[in-house]
Amino acid sequence: MYSLKYKLMSFLSSMKIRHKILLLNILILLVPIILLAMGSIEYYQTIQIKEQIDSVESELNEASTHLINSTEICNMAMQTILLNSEVEKFVGQLMEDTELSIHQIIKFNNTEVKAIERLVNTNPYIHSIRFYLDKEILELAPVIYRASRFNKQELIKEAEMGMWYFEEVDNISAIQKVATYQEPLGTLISPYLDIKRQQIGIVEVAIPMKMMFPLMYETTEEEVMYFIDKQHRIYQDQQSEIKKWQLDEEIILQLIDDEEAIKVTELGHEQVVVGYKSIKNIGGYIIKIHSLEKVFKQMDFLRVMVTFGVAFLVLLITLLINKSTHIVFKNFYKVLDAIQEIQKGNLDIKIDDFGKGEIGDLGRNIQTMARSIKELMEDKVNRQTLIKDSEIRALQNQINAHFIYNVLESIKMMAEIEGSFDISDAITSLGNLLRYSMKWKSPTIKVKDEINYIEDYIALLNLRYDYKIILNIMLPERILEQVIPKMCIQPIVENAIKHGIEELAEDTIILIKGKMLENYFLIEVTDSGIGMNEEQVEKLRMKIRGELVEEKQSSNGIGLKNVQDRIALCFGSEYGLEVVSKERCFTKIIIKIPYSN
Repeated sequence: MYSLKYKLMSFLSSMKIRHKILLLNILILLVPIILLAMGSIEYYQTIQIKEQIDSVESELNEASTHLINSTEICNMAMQTILLNSEVEKFVGQLMEDTELSIHQIIKFNNTEVKAIERLVNTNPYIHSIRFYLDKEILELAPVIYRASRFNKQELIKEAEMGMWYFEEVDNISAIQKVATYQEPLGTLISPYLDIKRQQIGIVEVAIPMKMMFPLMYETTEEEVMYFIDKQHRIYQDQQSEIKKWQLDEEIILQLIDDEEAIKVTELGHEQVVVGYKSIKNIGGYIIKIHSLEKVFKQMDFLRVMVTFGVAFLVLLITLLINKSTHIVFKNFYKVLDAIQEIQKGNLDIKIDDFGKGEIGDLGRNIQTMARSIKELMEDKVNRQTLIKDSEIRALQNQINAHFIYNVLESIKMMAEIEGSFDISDAITSLGNLLRYSMKWKSPTIKVKDEINYIEDYIALLNLRYDYKIILNIMLPERILEQVIPKMCIQPIVENAIKHGIEELAEDTIILIKGKMLENYFLIEVTDSGIGMNEEQVEKLRMKIRGELVEEKQSSNGIGLKNVQDRIALCFGSEYGLEVVSKERCFTKIIIKIPYSN
């Protein structure tokens, strides 16, 4: 992840500025366009699904209303037949084996039977109205039949008022017997009672199921309708060749048990709208399933078109922005070429004047900068010439120092030959001081080398004074190996002798002690000289910090300030010197320096 991010940042940083502007403009335009397009498609899809849901709800209401109306027509026809006294009288005579004349039979046939036939023929909802009597009687087709003709013999004695059966077949009509397909019927069954209120048969009013459920027989690839009765029997268009959704009883019951009457769900790996409606007067449910596959295909096609549209728009915008930025940055790249020439060393290049705009200001400033660089380079050449001259003079001085050192070595040998070993030791110390002073290849040195120098320095001073200066070193090995600025401790020792010990003029001690802390170490240089009062201490501190500059500078403080400045320059302003003193007792200079590797 980090590598990918690093590569991306490297790629962006290597791009030209006009390409970055091009990329930025594309992102600024592309992101809102994509979001707007995707949001519009999702909104349009939501609207389409809502329309399908509304359509399913409307068709359920329409089918429910149609079914209720058709069943009410059957109920009214049933009531009309059951309340017909002439039919009741004639059927009663048939059941009692009363001998009826031909005239009576013809009259009944021409009046009541024909009336029932007219009721059936004038009402497209009614397929047939029939009596099935539980006795071997004279049949008057197509109204009165023996009970043996009825399909459901078990209902002859157990029929209840208003019982509905579906997908029944008319086995009596000659047309139905000949046809290869027998139209399914919905039949309303009611018991037929005689004057004594005893059941003597049943009355059946049949209606084509296509008239009851017209939408159920219009199955397509996109939608299908089912009807489930109160016994959980499922009915659908058996003639349809489309068998896309063959739902079993378990799935149907799950759908109608859902509290949500209309919802979007998944059936057979396909998104569909499923809705149901209860038909209370016959005790069943109408179930409608409408496929959303067409809607989602339309949305997919729309997404593809939007993708191509956005790609074309991005390409067009890219070309336009690229052309416009090329024109805008034309002069900028001329200035950039001039800068590259300057980098190659051509400081005499001439940049055209591009007017008062930003590019013009940039060109003029670069031209001025080139002239300034040329002048600075000429000045640098002059300075380097002077430095070379100084180095030559320094080399001459170094040659003189080597000559003096060699002479001292010769004197030392003469002193040892004569047996003057004190003089020989003094010359050795002086030679060490001279050698240390000549080592200026590096501005820093180890603490132990500085201490060796101080020991030689004190040894020579003890030859000079009548009293003795005792040097006491208490430095841990780790501090002795640390690196400090050269001549950092010696000026403090020299300052202690000059301003603290010389006036005392008696044997004294200089203690150099070290303390190791977590991130830094301290070197304390303490002399048992005359010390200072608080006012003198504060004045010395101000001199060290550079806060006090006197017109007539005393030598006290100049060397310490020089040490302070060099330590701060090497390690930072938080490091340097601190002064602690007590009058007629001691003076302590504390050096604070960080650890080095």
